[in-house]
Amino acid sequence: MIKKSAIFIFIGTVCISLSACNSKNEMTTIEETSTIREVSSEVTEESSKEAEEPVRERVVLAGDDIPVIDITSSNEIDKEYVEGTISVKDVTGTYSDINDMNITVKVRGNTTATGRKKPYNIKFAEKTDILGLGGSKKWCLLANMFDPTLLRNKLAFDFAEKVGVKYTSHYEYVEVYVNGTDMGMYMLCTPVSEGKDKVDLDLKNGDCLLQLSPGEYYTDKQIIKTAAGLGLSYEDGEEANIEKAKEIVDNFEASVGYGVGAMEKYADVDSFVNYYVLSVLFKDVDFATSSAYYYIKDGKLYAGPVWDYDLSMGNVNKEMYSDYYTEDDTEKGTAGMYCENYWYYYLMQIPEFKQKVIDRYTEMQSDIQNLGSEIDSFVEAYAANIEHNNSLWEVSRQNYMGERVPEATYEENITFLKEWLNSRNEWIKAQWGIG
Repeated sequence: MIKKSAIFIFIGTVCISLSACNSKNEMTTIEETSTIREVSSEVTEESSKEAEEPVRERVVLAGDDIPVIDITSSNEIDKEYVEGTISVKDVTGTYSDINDMNITVKVRGNTTATGRKKPYNIKFAEKTDILGLGGSKKWCLLANMFDPTLLRNKLAFDFAEKVGVKYTSHYEYVEVYVNGTDMGMYMLCTPVSEGKDKVDLDLKNGDCLLQLSPGEYYTDKQIIKTAAGLGLSYEDGEEANIEKAKEIVDNFEASVGYGVGAMEKYADVDSFVNYYVLSVLFKDVDFATSSAYYYIKDGKLYAGPVWDYDLSMGNVNKEMYSDYYTEDDTEKGTAGMYCENYWYYYLMQIPEFKQKVIDRYTEMQSDIQNLGSEIDSFVEAYAANIEHNNSLWEVSRQNYMGERVPEATYEENITFLKEWLNSRNEWIKAQWGIG
């Protein structure tokens, strides 16, 4: 897990190198900490080698009312794309069915790829609109294997829309079958990538999409290093824009020493505020590791979109992520400003920026306090699908060493999540003097 890294702030003509510290006041750098995720992935892969899951026959659910996706391939579906076919059936009849005999498919993700319930990437030959979610050649099927509630990603995506983090992935819950095997309930969504119905960028105008990267071992994409030493990967086809993008990011880092007014020349400050409000509430374990996205649009740096929240909202193993927990809450991890990290460590020391965050967090209280009702609505709407999924994948089983050991039943895991969100909100309000 990458914690607060060195950053360079220019004040006048003097360059000051500031190194933030972790909760134990130990100096931490990207190079020193990046091996933690690498080691954990190796351990997970070793521990996940089990007997193959038996083929499970198709089950027709009572009130079978969510879309069904069938994927077939004559090849083993693993980490490299293989040819296959797909059918998508909307049982409500709202959207046209899809039968495509010419797709490619692979297992997606890094750590999540080691789970028994595999996540998938699907590529069509042409842009395809699935279930009204927009046109895209590439689609993701998120397994939510490490989240016993199946809804942490949904909560993050929905809240991102409300708080104003742009270009949030569109999604729909679906039932999935792979080569005849019943895989259960997935989230079908558009990936975080450039496109009209995704992150709407103009590459000819110098725009580009960036992702925080802990090192070359974590991605097959090209990486640039900012003046502060942060690694940012970029998409294929953006090479012509990356030099200008790095200049904008470096100028943003330098402007932090001059305050919000100076930052606004290089960054959309409100996007950073909105992104941090979501991040501080949900406390995503990967906030400073890999799942943080940024983009350059019209010559400015923006924060977002959001991605990968299965290990958030307390679903974190304290044996692996000890800094997620504090003396104020050693059992559930509801306390602590875990996301005051890399850029945000310094941004939150700027009084004007911090006040913007507090004001926005206060404005979002109605939506935050309504999260429990949203959870209840999800559980009621998808009751049959949740029950079926849990009959395939044992809800009480810890599927990854970084995941919190789940409660014994689905209902108990839902209760934990609701109580965690309430306690987290109350703790933040107390820190910021919000009544």
